[in-house]
Amino acid sequence: MKAIFKRISILMLILVINIFFAGASSLANEQNANYKTKINLELEQEKIDKVFQRFVEHIGKNHEKYSINLVESPQINAYASMGKRIVINSALVEFLNNDTALNFVIAHELGHIEEKHVWKGIARQGLSSLLSYYVFKESRVLHGVDRLHSLHYSRSKEKEADLFAVELMNELYCKVPGKLQFFEKMSEQRKSPKLMEYLSTHPLADTRLAYLEAEITKANCLI
Repeated sequence: MKAIFKRISILMLILVINIFFAGASSLANEQNANYKTKINLELEQEKIDKVFQRFVEHIGKNHEKYSINLVESPQINAYASMGKRIVINSALVEFLNNDTALNFVIAHELGHIEEKHVWKGIARQGLSSLLSYYVFKESRVLHGVDRLHSLHYSRSKEKEADLFAVELMNELYCKVPGKLQFFEKMSEQRKSPKLMEYLSTHPLADTRLAYLEAEITKANCLI
């Protein structure tokens, strides 16, 4: 009986995950309609380039081997990709309207590159696919368990990138406030129960604020 109950619980959790991501996808499609950025992309790109170059050179790397691009998009997002490339969406710049907060996001994405999260993620996904196909076959329960583990893995990498970013910001922008404005805004707009963190690729904003504020305070820097 316990085994059956456990199996049903896992299947219900998988259903919740699917509904959660389906809803997020629907919302994203609505945001795409009729979007036109209000910022000067060329001017913002110049500012971003200067900050990014400073970050890359500070960690002792050649900035010419990296790239960062600002693109027009209604999604409040930024991401690192293969080839040491970072993409910043215009909606994120509009949402923040704060250079220091944007700098933290840039440092965070650089953290993903330096910690090789993109390549590690690809390797993990490839291994997971092989195991699913050759070992677990079509087991929905095991696929669900793998999905939960994948979410946990993603959250751990997000925290690594956060800690990389906060160290960089403490070194270069110690006495400049506004570092965590992105998370503060997200915390205000999205009040989610702790349980939702386990269904997300990122730690909750409140969770991130707690450990980042601790690191900034420890360094005697301004938040």
